[in-house]
Amino acid sequence: MKKMSILIAALFVTATIFTSCSKEEPVAEGPNLGKATITGKVIMDYNTKTTAEEHAPTTAKIIAVVNTADFVQDQNSGATVNGIDSTYTATVNAAGEYTLTIDAGAHAVSVKITAIDLAHSYITKSATTGKDTTYTRKVWKADFDGAGTDSAVVKVTQNSVKIVDFEYKL
Repeated sequence: MKKMSILIAALFVTATIFTSCSKEEPVAEGPNLGKATITGKVIMDYNTKTTAEEHAPTTAKIIAVVNTADFVQDQNSGATVNGIDSTYTATVNAAGEYTLTIDAGAHAVSVKITAIDLAHSYITKSATTGKDTTYTRKVWKADFDGAGTDSAVVKVTQNSVKIVDFEYKL
């Protein structure tokens, strides 16, 4: 009889474990993302013989990087959320303008903007001979602040528009 009681108790515990109700945890929804726009004009003075404004060529590539943790980061809790970098790219059009459309949430996210270095010619008039000189395949670097800074960081929210102009320099 003692063995039977132990067997019944074991069966009861096993049945309870496998048939007990469990409340399903709600699945957290992702962030409600909208879009933000970053646009700008890219100047490149590759012909010093003219005073006309010159634009970067259509091969110029602009890159924006935002960490996905910024989409879900609770700004008030101080909790840290790990994320990965999302990259957005654009090329310059014939007018020297670019437009990036990126994901953005209701609170501000930081976006780092950089540009790929360019290999392009450079035309100048010699001060001593007065003749034109063309230097081919010079490396041009983006300058976002006039002091040689190679990137810019802006904060955007959904439906916002930011203007980030910069210049390519030798």
